[in-house]
Amino acid sequence: MGQVKKREELLKTIIEAIRSTLDEDKILNIICREVAMLYNIQRVTISVFADPAKCKKVIVKEEYKSSASIKGFADLENFFKVNTYWGANLLKTEEVVAFDNISKSNAPDFFKNSYNLLGVKSIIGVCIKKDKDIWGVLILSEYNRYRRWTNEDKELLKTLADQIYVAINQAELYSISKRNQEREALLRKTTQIIRSTLDEDKIKKEMVTAVAKTLQVDRCFIVEFDEKTQRFLSFRNEYLLSPEIESLAELNPEADTPEISAMARTKKEILYENSDDFLKENNIEDSLSADFLRKYKIMAGFALPILYRERFFGYLAYFYTKPMKFNEDDINFARILADQTGVALYQAQLYKKEKQTAEREELLRKTIQIIRSMLDEDKIKKEIVTAVAKTLQVDRCFIVEFDEKTQKFLSFKNEYLLSPEIESLAE
Repeated sequence: MGQVKKREELLKTIIEAIRSTLDEDKILNIICREVAMLYNIQRVTISVFADPAKCKKVIVKEEYKSSASIKGFADLENFFKVNTYWGANLLKTEEVVAFDNISKSNAPDFFKNSYNLLGVKSIIGVCIKKDKDIWGVLILSEYNRYRRWTNEDKELLKTLADQIYVAINQAELYSISKRNQEREALLRKTTQIIRSTLDEDKIKKEMVTAVAKTLQVDRCFIVEFDEKTQRFLSFRNEYLLSPEIESLAELNPEADTPEISAMARTKKEILYENSDDFLKENNIEDSLSADFLRKYKIMAGFALPILYRERFFGYLAYFYTKPMKFNEDDINFARILADQTGVALYQAQLYKKEKQTAEREELLRKTIQIIRSMLDEDKIKKEIVTAVAKTLQVDRCFIVEFDEKTQKFLSFKNEYLLSPEIESLAE
């Protein structure tokens, strides 16, 4: 009776804990920790499938280990194959699947060998679902002893799975509502950016900052495309959510990610929930792009072409350091952000071009005025280099005179420097 009472109390604690918050990550952390205590077990995991019908594209949402020495999914070579087997069995039977002794079970050899390498002796799993709405799977791994899973163990696990589904469903509804509010605020922010400035660099900086902060992406940047050279420029205008994330500043996408750059040149959307799947699907597992994604811990993300009126500006890209699950709303919203960026950059470049034209026309009028109003040769030279430097914002402007008698250029004179920090070439 004491054990039953203890389990009832722990079950009550779990239910109260998961209903006390609407933060999905916090709920999953509480569940795994408390379930481990409830069953006195060494590892608990919760995973979801991006495609439940086929049990593919598995994402581990939370993994609890009683100590750092316990091996987990990160140590599994057949990670996706093992999880696909779990999914197929749990989703097919819609019941608890338990192995008292994995080594002597009727499971496939790859499944038994994988868990033997981890040191798991007994294991049990259940589907987190309601009717036909499948959310994920809950798996408990026993490392210390062979364990006979009782009917009570199985029924309790099913009860927990039902409670988890309710808690997660509530958290997801809240999360969707919160996300929609944040996205509406972000669209207002991007519209404000478009209206408030025509400075191209400022637009890029404010766009990536607003996107990263609102969507809580680990990294956001704009990759610029040079239409003249038909090449992508070095990574700039980057925002990192955490100082622990290594910057890509000044890295060259053409040299560092040639395979992905080739895809991007076709102006196609590049998005993936798991970089390992993306590399495998595109047959670039052993490539510079693969090395790049692994080095910088890029596990999921979007790269959307920035287009406006047949102009291709580059890509708006944002990435995560863990696998993600995207829905159609996520993808459509990313497209809207890329479109907004395209409008902003088009307007900024159009304004810049018009401004340059106006400034050059003014410079021509000024030089004609100087020529017509002065007869002093030295004064004309001084006024012209000053006008050119100030209007075009060049750092240095001068006239080099040529002596026809000696057929040589004379010493540098008539020089204008935009900043006193620039060393003169005079004499």
